[in-house]
Amino acid sequence: MYVRVVHFKKHSFKNSLKMTVRPTPEKAEKLKQKCSAVLTKIRVSIHDVSEVIDLMVSMFPGVEYAQFFYRSLEIDKIKALKESMGDYIQ
Repeated sequence: MYVRVVHFKKHSFKNSLKMTVRPTPEKAEKLKQKCSAVLTKIRVSIHDVSEVIDLMVSMFPGVEYAQFFYRSLEIDKIKALKESMGDYIQ
């Protein structure tokens, strides 16, 4: 049997081949709530979209293919910033 030991900031993890990395339930719930709040608005500010993007980016290490799902939001945010001449409040 092959066992791999990984040392990370004074902690040792045995059998790290079976370890998984995923967002905490609290972090996942925070993203879910923020997305729900944005979806209920008629007009969404660039700042609100940026907050959703930030939460999504913070989960990249624990969510496979997460980078593919945020790109369209990022492109829309950049277009909106150009149209509003950099005003995040609009």
